[in-house]
Amino acid sequence: MLTEIIIATFSMKLTASVSLPFTLPSHRFVKLDGNLTSAVTDFALGVTATDTFFTTDTEKANLFYPVVTDGIVLVESGGAIAAGDKVFPTTDGKAVSSGTWPDILPRGIAINSASGAGVLIRVKLI
Repeated sequence: MLTEIIIATFSMKLTASVSLPFTLPSHRFVKLDGNLTSAVTDFALGVTATDTFFTTDTEKANLFYPVVTDGIVLVESGGAIAAGDKVFPTTDGKAVSSGTWPDILPRGIAINSASGAGVLIRVKLI
């Protein structure tokens, strides 16, 4: 049974092609090197647009994947987030609102709220 209904629309304005080092889930923040963010202080290049998976090492070495760097994206929450909160990347590329502005630069503004971890919310990347 759904406890939250979220309008799951997005608007990708700009994407970058990134060589990812391993299989990654969609809707997660990634760093410049293609790895998932692991701390609030990590700079996130953008958000993975699709699930990625590799069947061979050759595929892994030769494929690039889209990472959304500007626009409105769907991001999986890592905890409770209120609409309008500044969003920061955290462990496993999830979004949280626990960063300390202006010491840490936020990566977006939450358009929807999340009651806890594991909810897809819309985020306007900044």
